Amino acid sequence: MVPARKSHPAPQVTEQLTEAAAFLAGQPAVCCIGVFDGVHLGHQRLIRAATDEARAGNLCSVVLTFRNHPLSVLAPAYAPLLLTDPEEKARQLAALRPSLIVLMEFTRELADIEPEVFVEHILVGQLHAVSVWCGGDFRFGRQGRGDLAMLNDLGQRFGLAAHSIKPVLFQGQIISSTRIRTLIENGEVGQAAECLGRPYQLRGQVVKGHGRGRSLGYPTANLVVSPGVVVPGNGIYAVAAHVSGQRLAGAMHVGPLPTFGVTERRLEVFLFDYAGDLTGQVIGVDCVERLRDVRRFDSSDHLAAQIRADVEAARAILREKCHGL
Repeated sequence: MVPARKSHPAPQVTEQLTEAAAFLAGQPAVCCIGVFDGVHLGHQRLIRAATDEARAGNLCSVVLTFRNHPLSVLAPAYAPLLLTDPEEKARQLAALRPSLIVLMEFTRELADIEPEVFVEHILVGQLHAVSVWCGGDFRFGRQGRGDLAMLNDLGQRFGLAAHSIKPVLFQGQIISSTRIRTLIENGEVGQAAECLGRPYQLRGQVVKGHGRGRSLGYPTANLVVSPGVVVPGNGIYAVAAHVSGQRLAGAMHVGPLPTFGVTERRLEVFLFDYAGDLTGQVIGVDCVERLRDVRRFDSSDHLAAQIRADVEAARAILREKCHGL
């Protein structure tokens, strides 16, 4: 008989190191540090290694990460769009059940801390770390001078063990946030899901539209997402939407509306078996698979016929990939 998995309490989440120190109250901890944008399979394996070590030693486990991408401070022109906003990142990290999540703002002051000071005063002094896990390419401290080798050296001075893991691969290539962003921007949301371990989710508020979909018999929810997150490339997608505790099958249009002469990029979601008004609500949309390109049709009738075909194609994909839809 397989023993039941031991349940672990929901983690504490804070944005302040002082609050983290108060929570830990001097208890030794295993700390995992990184940007963790997307909380993909590589991040998950790293964090699980840290939490496993902590539980084996009856220690606290701490995930230290950031609300914003460090490049938004260090080189704003090169800062990428995010795969997870702070709230979604916190949700995904919480699912891994560390004791504590520190989701702090990355600032110029933090970037300018000397690596030695970061280890002595933050990792050891405030987070009481006796062990630290990070990715092989992790950098910290002024001018990014701190790396895994330096963390090992400093650890010997401050009683800290430093660890990493081998990169996690998908189709022979390292899974990274950069790779996943490219997949999503190219519309390859199915492959992105393989790297994330779940479908890529857009969250946004539903706003009132022009009723074009309703006039065709396919009313859509017009979604406005944060300008700082990655949006899939133009196309039609099979999706699963999270609405008021339900997960509903649907299709999503991303891009202009050439049949109606609209050049502005839109996100419109048609839910197959939902008749309510979603205006004003915030919903999550899991991007499951891309169906086709955005095209211009000669008439509304031709467009409606294509939408019918899209709905059937999306239903088939969702039945296969999303059990219960």
